Amino acid sequence: MKFIIKAVVAILAVLGVCLIGFQVYRYFYTDIKTEVAYNYTVSDSMEASGVAVRSETVIEQTYDGVINYNYQDGEKVSKGNQIAEVYSSEQSAAAKYKISLLEQERTALTDAQTQTQANSVHVDGLNNQILNAATELSNLLAENDFSSLQEKESVLISLINKKQLLTDQNTNFTSRIEAINSEISSLQSSLDTNTTLITAPLSGYFVGKVDGYEQILTPKNLGSLSVSQIEEILTAGNSAISQQNYVGKVLNDFEWYFAAVVEKKDLSKFREGASLTVNFPFAGVSDIPFTVFSVKEDGEKGVVILHCDYVTAELTSLRGQTAQLNFSTYTGLLVNSKAVRFEDGVQGVYVKQGSQIKFRKLDIIYEGDGFVISRANEADGELLQSHEEVVVEGRDLYDGKPIGS
Repeated sequence: MKFIIKAVVAILAVLGVCLIGFQVYRYFYTDIKTEVAYNYTVSDSMEASGVAVRSETVIEQTYDGVINYNYQDGEKVSKGNQIAEVYSSEQSAAAKYKISLLEQERTALTDAQTQTQANSVHVDGLNNQILNAATELSNLLAENDFSSLQEKESVLISLINKKQLLTDQNTNFTSRIEAINSEISSLQSSLDTNTTLITAPLSGYFVGKVDGYEQILTPKNLGSLSVSQIEEILTAGNSAISQQNYVGKVLNDFEWYFAAVVEKKDLSKFREGASLTVNFPFAGVSDIPFTVFSVKEDGEKGVVILHCDYVTAELTSLRGQTAQLNFSTYTGLLVNSKAVRFEDGVQGVYVKQGSQIKFRKLDIIYEGDGFVISRANEADGELLQSHEEVVVEGRDLYDGKPIGS
């Protein structure tokens, strides 16, 4: 009997030692898994369809004949400027267009002859100007930007004429200028006498077409725009409106908006006042600067209003578009979302530092799918630092906990 008691006591003693040993092991030899924190850059972008919203004044005028515009889409006009003429025949309209081309040529030749005096311009400097002008013209063509094409072309022709005058003493444009004057006089005599002149009702940016939404998609209606209304406009396209009753429109100022339909799950990406860039691939323009004006949830989707104060010829004629929204680029320390913890209400991670577990704060600037980006700041020792071993798996973690080597 005594033997049995001694055996039981011995077994209990062994179990006690094992239990104590297990607790000591758990305390000093925490089973952890770590990942090294390193610098990472992420760019956030998404596609969204929407409509352009602007303050626009339609130029309503019924006309019968051929209209000739004096301004291209996106060009700035002042109140009272003659934006177009209406001719009774194609011949008169063609003659007027020919006159405008001849006048441009005459101006270029006159400028070249007037400004170029005996060796007053250095040839090398002129060559550089010609190269720069040709490059600008080439860039406009490559980007499908025709807003200032004629202006750049005239500059290039004028520079080439100057060089010709400077390098060839026998060159003289007087005879050509006289011929141009004669041709212009002849063409002017063939123009209609009953031409209808159309002037700009106010200052702004001219566009030669209307789409029927000028009185609907206005800044004052931004707050009432709904997902269904925007989607209906995108589906319908341009309204059935007769251009014969309208000459065009004037954008009242350079500020405008893009109202985009966004899925509900993506609305959190937009914060009022935040900056982003937008690409309109179908219009051939990109990196247009916008700010988030407002965010409104509407059922399973939402309406995000973006504000812009940048204008090009392509942008002035936009209406319904699918755009690529490019959010800010974020650079910082990449951290697995599983590692993020809270200690005393402070968000951070545990790191392995020698034989201890230490707590490091996070300054999260971006949240992705399964990861976060924390701002790097070497001057702040409480924040997570580059190349520290971040604990992504572990039990009973706390700041200062000893671990096995």
